[in-house]
Amino acid sequence: MPSSNIHRGMRQGVTGRDDYILKKALAYAIVCIRGLPSDRQEIPDRNDMLKLFEHFCDSNPLQQYFFINGARSHIDDEAWSESLDTFCSPSLAAPLSPPAPTNNS
Repeated sequence: MPSSNIHRGMRQGVTGRDDYILKKALAYAIVCIRGLPSDRQEIPDRNDMLKLFEHFCDSNPLQQYFFINGARSHIDDEAWSESLDTFCSPSLAAPLSPPAPTNNS
């Protein structure tokens, strides 16, 4: 199969919801790595995952919060008591907490 066909197929997506699955998988990976003892955390990998996560969420704090909070809510363990703000990528300007409501009046 020519490489142009491979790339074309990737742009169209595999599952029809590739972006959603990638965001969810990255959120779970980030949460799980953060839950490990500090000496077992793979910091360079986690930081790269955070950069990818930020990119796939279009730097949207509400999307980031949705996926991180969803991952944490499915992992039932007291080790996840840490604030969502600590999941912020070093390159993220906004913390991963619910965005403040806006007053449109």
